[in-house]
Amino acid sequence: DHLLPPNLLPLSLRRQEEPEWLKELKNKIHIRLIESQRLLNFVPKHSSRVSAEPSMVSTVSAYSDELAQLMQQKFKEYGTISQSLDRTFPIRVVKQQPSADVTDEQLRHQLSELEANRSRLIEVGLLDKEEDSEVQIQPQDIDESTKNALSVYVEDVERKLSVFAEIASKIELLKKIINNKFAYSYKEINFSKEKGFVFTTLFNSSLSNSKTLSPTDLSSGEQHELVLLYELLFKVQPNSLVLIDEPELSLHVGWQVQFLKDLQEITQLADLDILMATHSPDIIQDRWDLTVELKRPEK
Repeated sequence: DHLLPPNLLPLSLRRQEEPEWLKELKNKIHIRLIESQRLLNFVPKHSSRVSAEPSMVSTVSAYSDELAQLMQQKFKEYGTISQSLDRTFPIRVVKQQPSADVTDEQLRHQLSELEANRSRLIEVGLLDKEEDSEVQIQPQDIDESTKNALSVYVEDVERKLSVFAEIASKIELLKKIINNKFAYSYKEINFSKEKGFVFTTLFNSSLSNSKTLSPTDLSSGEQHELVLLYELLFKVQPNSLVLIDEPELSLHVGWQVQFLKDLQEITQLADLDILMATHSPDIIQDRWDLTVELKRPEK
């Protein structure tokens, strides 16, 4: 039940010409394999020597650094859009035509929604707390002279924060699933633009007893789960067919029971199709309708 690269296939199979239907299928579908060995990764050495060999690093550490870079890229994009909009804000306010369609109540609701979105982005580490300039608008503050400026302000902030929409949803789902699973060992995951994954261990529900952990301090089962979920959310392009080899590796039974439900949330957000090879009935649970048994062809 393992997939072999072409160079390891028997000669008799390698000589066979690929059927047209398979060529057509491969051209239409992007396929990604998530292998059973997923805790170590080859990365190039940072060296001026041309012959520098790649080295093995912890995958969870590599993905932590990668996520930090993704978050920083989005923050830079946010900054670029902010500068452009802020520069033209006065002239756009002056040219804005008064709108009778937007009521004071609707404007207050829009401002409230923006603050809730800002708080959400701070919670997942995409915005810094000190940059959170809360706008507390009282009912008496909104009149005809301020409505135009506030309408332009709302449109601008919605456009700025939309930069984070996709990555924020993925981080939120990753955080929800991981913290649900890591709670048994008193570990918690958060995120920052500088470090990517930020792990803490918490005992006796006291912040004074919390301790920062490195990604490699996680158990092998925790690393397997985090690497798998990260790959599905951040490394697989939409509309892909994902092949997962033995997702149950190092996962205790409680996690296996929840696995399909977690996958359903991920596939809805990331728009994926998934094909798994598993030996675990705990992964399958009551969804035997989704399974195909692999067996020898009948003679």
